[in-house]
Amino acid sequence: MTKENKKSVLDISWIYRLSQAVFALGAEGSIKHEIATLFKKLPSVDSVLDIGCGPSSYLWLLGVHPIGLDISLSYAKTFRTRGGIAIEGSATDLPFRNNSLGSVWSFGLLHHLANSGVSKVIREMMRVCQGDGYIVIFDGVRPDSFWRRPLASVIRMLDRGAFMRRQEDLENLLPDRGNWACKRFRYALTGLEGVLCIYRRNGVMPYGI
Repeated sequence: MTKENKKSVLDISWIYRLSQAVFALGAEGSIKHEIATLFKKLPSVDSVLDIGCGPSSYLWLLGVHPIGLDISLSYAKTFRTRGGIAIEGSATDLPFRNNSLGSVWSFGLLHHLANSGVSKVIREMMRVCQGDGYIVIFDGVRPDSFWRRPLASVIRMLDRGAFMRRQEDLENLLPDRGNWACKRFRYALTGLEGVLCIYRRNGVMPYGI
């Protein structure tokens, strides 16, 4: 992943939040519910990283305060002004040692990356995650049918991420596929859907995931 020289209007945090509120109405509550349910089934860890964090982290909704990492300096600064710890950096080259973090999370990052970039990001997440830790990825996916979810389909076409995938295509990019659990759910009143993917490095999944 390379840093763009030209700034996007969505680098302005309040415009970013407004766009999320309009096109993904109800998303915050739905995603909070899903990750809160998941969080109860996962072991406690002493360190958490949220890559591609943007100006805030969904984990804050659970009272969890991860280290944030974003390639946008503007987002990292906003994250810090809101009380978090954040660094500017690339998800394809994480500035952390091997096996140094208890869990690594990503929300809505992968559809901004080509397949080669996605593979690098996930490999980096696995590299820095501790042996008994876990990785959680949430990303939007395209509707299976335009006619069943026309509004969601149009919103996906307008998304600034150039690589919005079908669920099958996203899951095919997961290394060590047999040790991932994936769940698809509708998270916005506009019909947007996403897939939550969980990986335990030791291969032991909690019941019900």
